[in-house]
Amino acid sequence: MRRRLRLRASAALSVCAALAIALGACGGDDDGGDGGGESASSGDQKRVRIAHFVVLQANPFEFAHIDEVKKTADKLGAEVKVFDANLDPQAQEGQCRDAIATQQYDAFLMKAVAGPTMVSCTKAAIDAGIKVVAVETPIGERLDTLEPQVEGLSGSVLNLPAEYAEVTTKITADACEGKDPCRIIHMFGSQQFTVPALWADAFYKSIEADHPNIQIVDKAETHFDPDEAFNKTRQLLQVHKNVDAIVSDADPASIGIWRALGELNLQGKVKLLSDGGTREGVEFVKNGDWFASPPNLPRSMGRRATEIAVAAVRGEDPGDTTVSIKRDLGAEFLSGIYTEEQLETFEPEWELGTK
Repeated sequence: MRRRLRLRASAALSVCAALAIALGACGGDDDGGDGGGESASSGDQKRVRIAHFVVLQANPFEFAHIDEVKKTADKLGAEVKVFDANLDPQAQEGQCRDAIATQQYDAFLMKAVAGPTMVSCTKAAIDAGIKVVAVETPIGERLDTLEPQVEGLSGSVLNLPAEYAEVTTKITADACEGKDPCRIIHMFGSQQFTVPALWADAFYKSIEADHPNIQIVDKAETHFDPDEAFNKTRQLLQVHKNVDAIVSDADPASIGIWRALGELNLQGKVKLLSDGGTREGVEFVKNGDWFASPPNLPRSMGRRATEIAVAAVRGEDPGDTTVSIKRDLGAEFLSGIYTEEQLETFEPEWELGTK
């Protein structure tokens, strides 16, 4: 028996403020790695020192990503220090400059809050002999290409807005099939963070161009926070009484949305399309509660970026250095519709209860 189940590979970032177990320390640099100090050797190989710049450490998506980077680095004879921007592009730029000044790092994994902001420091790092890999967000003005926009960039492991829009549009059209008009609310992470802001814009353009029956009646930022999502959902549904579906770009925010739907007696009446493919989100889909929760791949993303960085420092062949997280690492999820059997074999890369 086949069941229409929707999954997508993306790189949704998420904060789980209402799930206290998911929260770690936030707002500063993380000394959880072994970064800094003199170069050491692992056997006859150079021990690579990596500075890992992240968008927002205190969330379960980023936890899984950081954890996989550290595990991969350890296997490869490298060490990692994490720098947390806390959604502040200027703070991240300062962290990058400071890391260059220490002369302690061989490689940067740059998960930029805002791609254009990090161009200058990326150039400075490369000029200082540091290998730089762009992670999730393109570094440069163009956010629609995998190709390096900074000369000397060692690699790019990216989520592109058009690829997000393609699959999110598919599942939204599926949810709205046979309904005209189909009124939806879009809940997304943050305008400050390049990835969700551009994903949202690409999604709106795709809906407007190809699906005249779908009306986006309102939109709101959640900052990936369940409590904020809960409050804003309640407010929006007081204004819009005839909403058919809510599209959310992060499972943690969807937890808050789902709670609000329950309080308003709208669970099962307003469809919830989430994003993330967390262990919990997949269970909601399997139980028929949520319409969708396409998988993000924080571990696959972190693993490949680390492999490229270490190989670049050692002068080894890193293989393909322009990687689409969706099309290269998660191609099997692009169709957006899965059978029950396929869903049962899917192993989520992160969960909301991770800390």
